[in-house]
Amino acid sequence: MNNWPTFTLVHLPNELDGSVPDDARMAANDLTRQGVPKALLRHRYQADEKITHVVVNRKNFLRFGSSIGESSMCMDVATGSIVILQWTLVGFVSSSLEKFIETVKAVTARFPFYSVKDVLVEEVVDGAVKDVMDAIRSVDERALEQDGFWTSLVDDIQMGDFATEWTVSQHDTRGLILEHGDDGIMRPWRKRR
Repeated sequence: MNNWPTFTLVHLPNELDGSVPDDARMAANDLTRQGVPKALLRHRYQADEKITHVVVNRKNFLRFGSSIGESSMCMDVATGSIVILQWTLVGFVSSSLEKFIETVKAVTARFPFYSVKDVLVEEVVDGAVKDVMDAIRSVDERALEQDGFWTSLVDDIQMGDFATEWTVSQHDTRGLILEHGDDGIMRPWRKRR
């Protein structure tokens, strides 16, 4: 299948100029050299086309991707941790770039989670949730300590949002309007003829 989630590392260009602090430029060079995941489950996270410098509350961040809800995936220059920025709010994602890469790889390797016919089968969904949580914890214990990026993903898997058929669909799910189906499950809205 063309849209089957796979793990791919991309090396983003670093076009930061002399106005950016030295430590941020050095961290950007590391980001470029190491690479970042291209995507996670198509729409949960996607790499940008280049690294950009962002300052929030006088702290330096390097944006390398985006997530749902107009959020920026960034490296905190001071700590090296990966965070998600939504306007001025900063949320923890992973302890380091290496752990972010390995966690994306582990979650992607666990896909598929369940099929459309299994979203109401508690044992199947609970098994997928446990497997994903174990995969995340095996890489980065801190990743599930706080409500944030990874816990939100796990919650969405628990709610049945990641049925294989929907995840690999050609339709871009980032701008979906959802509706309740006859069976009570939220699905993308479809125009009726």
